[in-house]
Amino acid sequence: MPADFLSRNAVDSISSNLSDYAQEQNKDELLRHLRLYLLNRVLPENKTMAQLVYKMSSDCFVLNGVVWKRLGANLQHRSVLLVPQHLIKQILSEAHGHFLSGHFGISKTKHRLLQSYYWPNMEKDISEHLSSCNKCQVTKVGKMAPELLSPLPQCTEPNQRVHADLFGPLKTSEGEKKFILCLTDAFTKYVELVTIPNKEAFTVATAILNRWICRFGLPLEIVTDQGKEFTNQMAQKLFSALDIRHTTTSSYHPQCNSQAEVCNKTIAKYLAAFVDESTLDWEVYVPALMFAYNTSFHRSVQATPFSLTYGIEARLPAFFAPDFRRLHDPDSANDNLLGTLQNARDLAVQNNLLATDKQKEYFDRKASHHTFHEGQTCY
Repeated sequence: MPADFLSRNAVDSISSNLSDYAQEQNKDELLRHLRLYLLNRVLPENKTMAQLVYKMSSDCFVLNGVVWKRLGANLQHRSVLLVPQHLIKQILSEAHGHFLSGHFGISKTKHRLLQSYYWPNMEKDISEHLSSCNKCQVTKVGKMAPELLSPLPQCTEPNQRVHADLFGPLKTSEGEKKFILCLTDAFTKYVELVTIPNKEAFTVATAILNRWICRFGLPLEIVTDQGKEFTNQMAQKLFSALDIRHTTTSSYHPQCNSQAEVCNKTIAKYLAAFVDESTLDWEVYVPALMFAYNTSFHRSVQATPFSLTYGIEARLPAFFAPDFRRLHDPDSANDNLLGTLQNARDLAVQNNLLATDKQKEYFDRKASHHTFHEGQTCY
């Protein structure tokens, strides 16, 4: 028996006298019927209550007017007090949140409680108590399910929306630090990589103008993060003068500019594979990296960015697909290129929609809709 119960006051409202605790148990309907059944074998008239009382009675007994429960062998045949419903919150506060008990998780909190107490569905109550603990929300990383995925509008042709981001800084062999400006078309996935010496306003704006706008024309929209290199006065004047809509992502949320982030990951992997620790000459690989990226197959559009942009596949070392096409279909080079390109882009639209739907379905399995209102306090 837990002899140490009489030597300490576990909860302020519970007297060290067991008779007082018996009176607290008697205020709980379930424990009152359970004591009556254990002493006199009388079940309550309510069938649901009677089944619950009978189910609990197998491991319970009455001693000194108090209802106890025997726990299993893995807990060393411990006998603990059954807790009335109205005392659960008080006891939970002692087991989680007290300066002597700390702010531990469900398992440790439950183990602490089972030293002296038990009640049905206690793990559920512990979980709810921990999820509403103010200190835990402030000091620990939250595990709230993310909001349902809201994909950006789908593009149906090239140069409708361009995603821009900076990768770096990367140290060069001369000891300088340079950046890679990544410009990606949302529809074709075609990428343009520009090595720039710094991320000053004039440098970034000039690179966007020369390497994208002057080559492919004006995009309808450019999406960037909120970095000063994209939101400065010079960049805003450039976008305004050319009638380009500039959209920025939310602060600290790079996933919104995922098209550019995917390109950044590819840059990191490629350079890690071709530039070892003995050299810093990464700049010479950037054009080859851009070509490799643009001629690789993208699952979302089921094609290569190069083919969706130019209408043919690029000729690669040991891969002569354009020559094979002309060899087997001599007339294809004359009349069918435009039609083939249009068909490829139509298929890209359909495939991109399917890929977006699949990604949303997969993401939303672990997400839920959140309703917030103005002035609400939240973490």
